[in-house]
Amino acid sequence: MIRKFIKSIFATVALLICSASSASAEPRVVVTINPIHSLVAAVMEGVAEPALLVSGTYSVHGYQIKPSDAQLLQDADLVVWIGPELETSLISSITNLTENAITVQLSEIAGLTLHENRESPDAHMHGDDDHGEDGHHDEHEEHGHDEEHDHDKKDGDHDEDHHDEHDEHGHDEHDMEHGEDSHDGDDHDEDHHDEHEEHGHDEHDEHDMEHGEDGHDDHDDHAHGAWDMHIWLDVDNAQVIARSIAATLIELNPENESVYKENLDNTLHKLAALDKELHEATEPIAGKPYIVFHDAYQYLEKKYHLANVGAVALNPERSPGVRKVIELKETVLETGATCAFNEPQFSPRVLNILTEETGIKLGVIDPLGADVEAGPDAYFELLRNMVNSIRGCLLM
Repeated sequence: MIRKFIKSIFATVALLICSASSASAEPRVVVTINPIHSLVAAVMEGVAEPALLVSGTYSVHGYQIKPSDAQLLQDADLVVWIGPELETSLISSITNLTENAITVQLSEIAGLTLHENRESPDAHMHGDDDHGEDGHHDEHEEHGHDEEHDHDKKDGDHDEDHHDEHDEHGHDEHDMEHGEDSHDGDDHDEDHHDEHEEHGHDEHDEHDMEHGEDGHDDHDDHAHGAWDMHIWLDVDNAQVIARSIAATLIELNPENESVYKENLDNTLHKLAALDKELHEATEPIAGKPYIVFHDAYQYLEKKYHLANVGAVALNPERSPGVRKVIELKETVLETGATCAFNEPQFSPRVLNILTEETGIKLGVIDPLGADVEAGPDAYFELLRNMVNSIRGCLLM
């Protein structure tokens, strides 16, 4: 009898331990890019650390998934990405490898401020004259995010079947014809991208400079989607994203609800302070013209009244031609732009030519934070770095 009683107690204790362990199991979370990973890490701090898929100077537009990445996706409880318009090369992997996970596509969450892709390198790039924070920003708020995405869904832009079709017939065919090797960020692939760096990238650039992929021109560049998906570069959107992530984590892991809520409050407070800091830092450079490599910054520009007047590429998946260099030279002369900014994920070749021929200063801004250590503070460091780079060059 005593033995049975002792066995019963041990069994009960074991069951309680097992239940507690199961209840407090850490959620396995995978995030595609560093700035979003930072926001997720901030909300999860003290519970678990999310995994980051695309790091360093890899280009998110043409990232080649590794076996270890595939395993992370298969084991995940939650996967967070921007959406197929940004992480184009990950569409198939995220669609097919995350059957057991909750997938959050941030481009679809309610409450975001969205801006349309710009159709030409010079159009609507003169600060916030007509499309500033109080114009285009409010227009989207008035018409409603849900209405915009209802339209997208009617057109089939975001459904899974379209994702697969795009991955099989769109992106892959483009890669076969034009080569993902145009992404300087892929140079770090240990298996074969170094060979491309020696032979492919420069030859590809020289071919493009001679023959010009501008034959596709800017209208083709944005055929992949109507909306600019660099949504994290608006601090207001970062707050919306943090709230959405916290709500999803609470649903997934309610045992840690109080931690997620406290972390969210802290993150929102820090984001509000960052917004104030960046407003003050950008006041001296508001309206000062500059050139960028990739037209990726309108969320930052409209938020802080910055005056990007030209871009080498609307879509970095296409390399620029001679005509683009000529256009940018004219833009520099017409606007008096004094700085041009490259990104660490891509070759500075065209901007080097521009600086040589116009005397414009060359800087670097990085919307993904290639050199920023992943973690809860990465988002804040990334935004500060970008603003400091622009400010440092324009005030030099």
